[in-house]
Amino acid sequence: VAVFGYFTVPAPLQVRIRAIVDNKDDYSAEARRLMLPTGLAMIKAHPFFGIGPEGVRDEFDNYRPDRYKPLAWYGHLHSDYLQTAASRGLPALAFVLWFFAVILRDLHRLGNVPGRASWIARGAAAACIAYYVEGLFEYNFGTSDVLMLWLFIVALGYSVRKHDHNQEMC
Repeated sequence: VAVFGYFTVPAPLQVRIRAIVDNKDDYSAEARRLMLPTGLAMIKAHPFFGIGPEGVRDEFDNYRPDRYKPLAWYGHLHSDYLQTAASRGLPALAFVLWFFAVILRDLHRLGNVPGRASWIARGAAAACIAYYVEGLFEYNFGTSDVLMLWLFIVALGYSVRKHDHNQEMC
């Protein structure tokens, strides 16, 4: 299935897939492999408060494990979780993970209430899961159009909440 899929995708995507193994045409996969140990080194050096906002861009070279640096942009670490922990610290990452879990819990509850437009909450939960998984490989918090779409989807999911004072949501 994977081989069939490879030959059916557009040529630019085939180049991107090949770049994972052979980086002659595209250095981004190789650069991302360098970002993980660099981010972990930043977290190890500054676990509680991180290196500060925009610190990854300014301090990247001081934390990378070797002298080799592929041609790429190193303004962030291409992961919501790694970037948050490196720039803001592990407590900030714990808060973000807690926040994501609360959103999923609430949307799950809203999606299981009969008699409402619960499909909206279930769809919002599915979109949030996709956003969280994609955040493993890209810095979504740094792209305002992606972040705003996610916030809209979360708000849309919460919009099915019935305003009943006898029912407690959170």
